[in-house]
Amino acid sequence: MNGHRPRTKDDQDCLDPNPISPEPLAFLLPAQRSKYAFTLAGRGKGKDKNTVMVDFRELGTGKPEVKERSDKAEGCFSIDLPGRGRGRVWLDASTYEVLRVDQRVGYVDFRVPDPRNRRLGLGDVGMLERLDTSIRYKPVVFSDPEESVLLPESIETLMIVRGMQSYRMRQVFSNYRRFVTGGRLVK
Repeated sequence: MNGHRPRTKDDQDCLDPNPISPEPLAFLLPAQRSKYAFTLAGRGKGKDKNTVMVDFRELGTGKPEVKERSDKAEGCFSIDLPGRGRGRVWLDASTYEVLRVDQRVGYVDFRVPDPRNRRLGLGDVGMLERLDTSIRYKPVVFSDPEESVLLPESIETLMIVRGMQSYRMRQVFSNYRRFVTGGRLVK
């Protein structure tokens, strides 16, 4: 916590991502594309000159839905923000593989659902000022069998909520391993 060890009263995993989160690239699948508007933003410049950029925005509207996270400690909650996501997909210009996905949401008022949270000092109404996520991908080659899979290289998240705990998190992934096992059916 800010370069110091967390205190015992600090919930160390309240800000962990929901373990049952959807695949971040699922919105690009044919069945999901109707929920988004896509616009060609052009080609990259400089070190990104071999990229194509596509902007997207989530279609639809709805009120923010705040849910207490039952898998976490008291005071942890998640916010569903329908129709508010916008971002950019960076594609390799020759292979059209996804290199990066940036998404942002800003300025959303929401009601804190549970009176217990209000007693914890979270207040009755919250304001999400900014939620930025950037996921960078890279191809990872596995052997036996030979296969190249596009996997996350890093995920950076910045969330600023007025009057509540805000954070910046960077996750870096490396040394991917694939485990192949055997199995048999016994009657």
